[in-house]
Amino acid sequence: MKFDLADRIFQNAQNFKILCHWLDFPPMDELIKETRLWFATLGQEEDTISLRRKIWLLRSTAILALLPFDSEDLGFNQQILSIKREAAYIPYLEERQERLENLIQFLVENPDNPKRRKVFQLLQESWIQGIKVGLVYAVTRGSLPGWSEKLIRELQELAPGKELIEPISSPKVLRAGTYKQIIFPANGSLSPLLMDVYHGCRTQRLDVVAYKKEGIKVPQRLTLPKGTLIKIRPVRTLEELQQTTSDPVDEWAQRRFWESIRALEAKVDIPPSVKGDHEITVEARLVLLSNNKKVYLRDDLSVIEISDLVAGLESLEDYGKKLPRKIVNQLEVGDLIVLRTSGSGDYLYDVANSLLEADGKRRLRDEALDWKPVLKQAIKIHGTEAIFIRLKNRGHELKTNHRYIGLWTTDVVIGPKSESRFRNLISIIYELGYKVGNSDQVTAASTRWQKMKEIIRYHGKAGRKIRQDLLKELRRMIESGVIITDSYSLTIPDVSAGELSVFRVAGIDPEAVEIPYYQTGLIMDMQNKTVSQL
Repeated sequence: MKFDLADRIFQNAQNFKILCHWLDFPPMDELIKETRLWFATLGQEEDTISLRRKIWLLRSTAILALLPFDSEDLGFNQQILSIKREAAYIPYLEERQERLENLIQFLVENPDNPKRRKVFQLLQESWIQGIKVGLVYAVTRGSLPGWSEKLIRELQELAPGKELIEPISSPKVLRAGTYKQIIFPANGSLSPLLMDVYHGCRTQRLDVVAYKKEGIKVPQRLTLPKGTLIKIRPVRTLEELQQTTSDPVDEWAQRRFWESIRALEAKVDIPPSVKGDHEITVEARLVLLSNNKKVYLRDDLSVIEISDLVAGLESLEDYGKKLPRKIVNQLEVGDLIVLRTSGSGDYLYDVANSLLEADGKRRLRDEALDWKPVLKQAIKIHGTEAIFIRLKNRGHELKTNHRYIGLWTTDVVIGPKSESRFRNLISIIYELGYKVGNSDQVTAASTRWQKMKEIIRYHGKAGRKIRQDLLKELRRMIESGVIITDSYSLTIPDVSAGELSVFRVAGIDPEAVEIPYYQTGLIMDMQNKTVSQL
């Protein structure tokens, strides 16, 4: 990052303030109320999804519009006609249709748009002072009527100079520079830029323009580290700015977003090394990162999470020799998580291997885990369920489904957690007609278990080394007052296992899904192109 840009980001963090402009406009309040009633009436039936989508589009077009309400670009008449056609076969919606049509008709006949008026007023005030203004253009995750080149041209024609107005249409545009002022003409709940605008330190002043019933979505903004003598001073308290109640229509839109993103997930090509493992699945959760990246993380995985440290709410001394961690299914928007961004596989695994090699025990892992390919062959012929049942008959209950046994053939886990379970697993392998090495099952299990314990000991040494070095790097980062916008690379001296980076969580799927185990940890951009792996 260039020094002048870094300095402007630091100044923005120091002087950041939020100005909230509430718009008191009863017709819009009534429209918001009416669309909520539509959703309540339609319920969650599959055959009403199309109609609910149209109601949401009409509502969002009106709430977020910056054009006069009678503009043809908004397409209100076409939208109402489409809704009427679809709702014509639902008798109990007749009264609702009439009321909705009357509300839209009122807006079209009274085209003065209070949000447009307020946004243009703020722009004019800033332009008089020669201030460059960024206007958040990505107010939803998809396209919306009225947000087109026509609006951009109008803004540029009104501005004294084109350089004084910049539509912010993506995280990339936002991160390209800094602003004295950004205008957010929406509550932000559906914008992909929400986290970046509030946490990116790209502006000194944020003007949020919203209708009273629209409410405002303000993610918790973290303070800077202790010792930097910096405070973030919003004009209002966050409690005053936040929505007091959730909106069922926005909640529906969020659900539809996650459903659509799951449905559109591109299949990741099966790496040659795991061609036979395509049926081994794990419960994972899709996490969106605020630099326009995404990653699937195992739902039960514990990840390093440092937002409280960076905020100065906790100190490294509070953790002693440990690192702050969170289970993936407990992550929240705004959390700062540490992930691997170069190299491949498990970070701990690679550090442990380097320690094994330094001690002349390079082959220990292969010798301890040579039962894995034998188990894989047994699963290929007999399936995981047959082995699961045999383990259960020997008194070993697995809390997950039988497919979890497939993970024992991978590098995700070393093996069963208890010696008794491992001995019984080896016994079952022999029972099914397979052998591990040239020894009997008792010797095979005993020698492998001892070597696995040695590997676990080296994993412990690797974990302590990573913690120690990472704590040093975090301390350096915090004491130097580093500002994390969307991500930050961590360089750990004397550890050659790859790079770690800090990412801010921009969204997390409320539901876990089953995916092939090798797809977890792949950091991808939002167009599904893999850019790195943990």
